[in-house]
Amino acid sequence: MCMIGGLANIQDDSEENKNTIQTIMQMMLYHMSSHDRDGSGIAVGFKDGSVASIKTEEQGGTWASKVELTKEKNIQNIILHTRTATHGAVSELNSHPFETPNSGGLMVHNGWCSELYEKNKSHMKTGCDSEGLAWIFDPDPEIFNSRLDGQEHFALAHLAADGSNVQLFNKNKNVFQMHSKKLSADVFCTSRTVLLDVLGLLQEDAEIELIPENTTTLFENGKVIQEH
Repeated sequence: MCMIGGLANIQDDSEENKNTIQTIMQMMLYHMSSHDRDGSGIAVGFKDGSVASIKTEEQGGTWASKVELTKEKNIQNIILHTRTATHGAVSELNSHPFETPNSGGLMVHNGWCSELYEKNKSHMKTGCDSEGLAWIFDPDPEIFNSRLDGQEHFALAHLAADGSNVQLFNKNKNVFQMHSKKLSADVFCTSRTVLLDVLGLLQEDAEIELIPENTTTLFENGKVIQEH
């Protein structure tokens, strides 16, 4: 099964913190890709309202050091993904993130949604079933939930079209989050071990929380808002 992670609400614009965030991002991808070996990707939202993304069929650990996306501008939010190919071939096309047509944003996904893929197959451009979830996604939780058609076991992270926020949808999965004072950011991942590795690298003591199931978490403007 895939892994998702990310850094949100990044407040510190200093060059030192940007370098630290890039190191943390690379480390997270490296550890996540030791579990998922069939592709990896990132999407970055910047404070000037622009968004950039890269995805590849390679493991995250093999290319993360080459990623330059986080060096040029002031970063606001990052979402990360590593893939285990359960539906669709190992390819750049089937790697995450995927565009979300209804919001103009980008999403990464952990879970199964083959029924949604088959239902919307005429619109699909890839062989990955996660595209089915991207096709129906809406940032309004009420609208999105009404379209799920029985899909109840997944985690999804969505980066807004202007990069200003991250929404994390947890449907009966283990998703963890913490606030790092040293990074001046919130960090989340479907692996608690990855977050422990982040704390070890930072030499920081922070509380890692399990996000409640069936919860939508919004990371925006330095705030974390959870809704059931």
